[in-house]
Amino acid sequence: MSTIKINDQFVDEAFSPIIEEALFAESVFVPNKTYTPKYQEIAGKIYVHKQVKGAVTAGAPGRDFSGVKTETTLVEILADQNFMKERKMYQVEINSIKFDNAASNYTLTTKEIAEGRERVALAKMALGSTDAADTTALTSENIKSKFLGLRKAVRKNKARADFAIVSPDVYTLILGDTTNYTPIHNENLMANGMVGKYYGIPIFESNALDNETLGFNGTENTHDLTAIDIIMGQNDGFAIFDNLVAARLIPADDFVGLRAQVEMNSGFKVVNSDKLIAKFNDTFVTEPEA
Repeated sequence: MSTIKINDQFVDEAFSPIIEEALFAESVFVPNKTYTPKYQEIAGKIYVHKQVKGAVTAGAPGRDFSGVKTETTLVEILADQNFMKERKMYQVEINSIKFDNAASNYTLTTKEIAEGRERVALAKMALGSTDAADTTALTSENIKSKFLGLRKAVRKNKARADFAIVSPDVYTLILGDTTNYTPIHNENLMANGMVGKYYGIPIFESNALDNETLGFNGTENTHDLTAIDIIMGQNDGFAIFDNLVAARLIPADDFVGLRAQVEMNSGFKVVNSDKLIAKFNDTFVTEPEA
């Protein structure tokens, strides 16, 4: 019964057919920009051969070759992180509301899976990167020196610094350096998560670094994503491998209605830790309580 009057006239009440959508973290994982998708096989695990580097010194001219044996190590990329969610929609509910309940819940479930996968990928990248061993709090006074210090460490490892993933707090500090930060105005680049360059390095701001107790398959530890300040390095140092991507809207078999089901099965691996470095502001890995 309506409870709203204009003068002595009751007026109608209504529910809007427009949905206010939930907010989700944006993805910073862009193929060939912040990770490599090149390791794709029909398998649950991929083995990647990794070269073992040697050294060459100068000698006197007119020498014979002295051969060495070939050698590689193996890096495993295991697709062991499964993300799955289902939403049940009863037909009587669908028939009783104005908005497209099926489409709304299908989209919502897909975004929830994507955000969960994003957070695990960030944790895996941080765990596998070289630890900068510096938990100093970043400030407007030291952001330049700390950022360039990370770049120097990557370059001394013979890798490129072609991206940096940063937390919103760190990005705010970078924005304050109006002399050395270069914003971008290219819509395609911005759509892919890149927000500008700092000392020539593309910056990707990750607002997924907001979870304090992230756990994932294969460990009893939790990981505080808020402890990550910066991950910098060469994009092909981190691999993402998906062997299942499924999203469907299907009739239910045990009730009248629909099921929105989304599932992804992924593998995340730092294939070469010399190519990536991570700066934390606190302890990243937390042991489980006894």
